[in-house]
Amino acid sequence: MWRAQAALLALSGLAGSSAFCAAPLPTDAGLLNRVFSDTANFWMQQFTQLGGHYQAPGLTLYSVQVSGVCGQKQPLSGPFYCPADQHLYLDPSSLEAIGTRARADSALAEDFVIAHLVAHHVQFLIGTTALLQQARSSSTPDNANRMLITMELQADCYAGLWLHSAAQRKLLAVPPGGLAAALAAVSSESQARVHALPAGTLVPDPMDTGTVAQRLRWTQRGLDSGDFEACDSFGAAGKGDL
Repeated sequence: MWRAQAALLALSGLAGSSAFCAAPLPTDAGLLNRVFSDTANFWMQQFTQLGGHYQAPGLTLYSVQVSGVCGQKQPLSGPFYCPADQHLYLDPSSLEAIGTRARADSALAEDFVIAHLVAHHVQFLIGTTALLQQARSSSTPDNANRMLITMELQADCYAGLWLHSAAQRKLLAVPPGGLAAALAAVSSESQARVHALPAGTLVPDPMDTGTVAQRLRWTQRGLDSGDFEACDSFGAAGKGDL
């Protein structure tokens, strides 16, 4: 499957755009845009090296909840990526809450969330998303859930690839223990947010899928290697090595 994903890069000539909804910006809007733009430049280079063509996703900021998007009638909450319109949806207050939990590692935690969502766009472009949806539709609930976790861990690894590049370029710092603290803050805030939501609100991308240890392992794998091929979580799952 991994080699098939890489081969599909050549087919990824999809358009992206930026759209901003009115929303309070408790986080630094300039920082958010800088990170978003830098991920686009990073993945453009990666796709070029792999013989493909990358176009950045759109970005929509919203406040608390958003409705009528991504084919859902229910209100949606939290940061998520929508393959249907190739947009990242970000509630800046959720990033601020994650940053507050992460304390000294707030910037790293917030940057990770954006990089993780962009990674889902990468998965969409190379065909992983479609392959997974097809496989999950004919699987048992347990197998479908395991595949979803595997996809999330791959997105974590892809986020780690960007962290590797950004750290090398002094765009951000990853101090010892910083990544573990950042991911723990992301997971804790996601759990707290899900529990506090009104009934009927959906969280398309809960940021606590998989254990914190698994997420740390796969993000660290991307961070340490900087190698696209190191992010084969599906191959690892087949060997029972997630």
